[in-house]
Amino acid sequence: MRDLQKILELAKNALDKPPKYGLNIDFSEYSRLPSSLINSIKQIENEAYNVGIDLNIKKAGAYVQLDHKPFYEYISKIYDGKIEVMSIREAFKKHDWLLDYFWETIRPDMDKFTARAAIEWDDGYFFRVMPNVKVTLPIQSCMLIGSKSFNQNVHNIVIAEENSEVQVLSGCTAHRLVDKALHIGITEFYIKNNAKLIFTMIHKWPSKADVRPRTGAIIENNGTFISNYILIGEVNSLQTFPIAYLKGENSKVEFNSILNIWGKSLIDVGSEINLEGGRSSGRILTRAIINDEAQLFARGRIIGIGEKTKGHMECSSLLLSKKAKVIAIPELNALIDDSELTHEAAIGKIAEEQIEYLMSKGIPKDEAISMIVRGFVDTRILGLPIEIEENIKRIISSIASTKKI
Repeated sequence: MRDLQKILELAKNALDKPPKYGLNIDFSEYSRLPSSLINSIKQIENEAYNVGIDLNIKKAGAYVQLDHKPFYEYISKIYDGKIEVMSIREAFKKHDWLLDYFWETIRPDMDKFTARAAIEWDDGYFFRVMPNVKVTLPIQSCMLIGSKSFNQNVHNIVIAEENSEVQVLSGCTAHRLVDKALHIGITEFYIKNNAKLIFTMIHKWPSKADVRPRTGAIIENNGTFISNYILIGEVNSLQTFPIAYLKGENSKVEFNSILNIWGKSLIDVGSEINLEGGRSSGRILTRAIINDEAQLFARGRIIGIGEKTKGHMECSSLLLSKKAKVIAIPELNALIDDSELTHEAAIGKIAEEQIEYLMSKGIPKDEAISMIVRGFVDTRILGLPIEIEENIKRIISSIASTKKI
């Protein structure tokens, strides 16, 4: 059993510890006192819909949190007893063993953000799929900030028990009148033997928001974890570097990111894959469109530890402005001679020949550029069922249309 007091002591010693990557932040700019602009379920539905969460469709379960408190929890009757969907504080009351999963994949003293989340903790969700259960409908979650300049700190745990299968669709955003916010999200994933979890997260934030997700995952024998991350729009700063530990034989992980950013966004994203189990494999795939004065640091690290492991990372970025900037930082580290690790990177502008070809077909220049950009954002890399992929396309198109590209 993990020691909660020790976790808090570690966190207290790291409250001023700067992050390894990304912009440091002064917490004094943010409030811990919620004063939400949202006061109805209809407002919740509208904001959630903008990040792909439709609370009115069929779903296995759903969890919505507004600022610091749970707002909505739901489990479909057909999955009663087969899945658990609740706030994590509620889950701790039900399961003594849950402490063993708490801060297991992420250290509370990693940096000042994890420390703050450990000490000033605003609940979060707990999703669990029982052994041998295949969940055909998605479980949804939405983390919503409804108070101006509010600092939201959530901690989530998702467990896919043995031989289970599930899709989780998560959206994080703020009320449209909130222009500044700080979101710190701790999320831990546990994929047991022969289980499969597809997690898709869509972020849409205000232009002055700072966002710091911290993610860890453990994958056991023959387990599969696919993590899709989509960020569209302008945000002051965002930094994330999820880490996966493939401890099981034949375990698999994919980190897929689609980024379409503009304004003066400072984005530092990446993933780390530790290939510990024999024949385990991992992939990091990034597609980024950078406009205006936005900057992207695209990191990736794959470490080959177990026998006959394979890893690949690929970053493709499209620059739509002379002031836009991308720095790709791949790291491959094979600790054993039969680990096969590869990477590819491509950063460039739209070829004039492509634009001219489409214009020769009677397509105006702006529409030609828009068509090329839409083609570059290939949602098929996410590996989603058709109905969910179509929803993702709708979200990307809806948000990107405000930028007219």
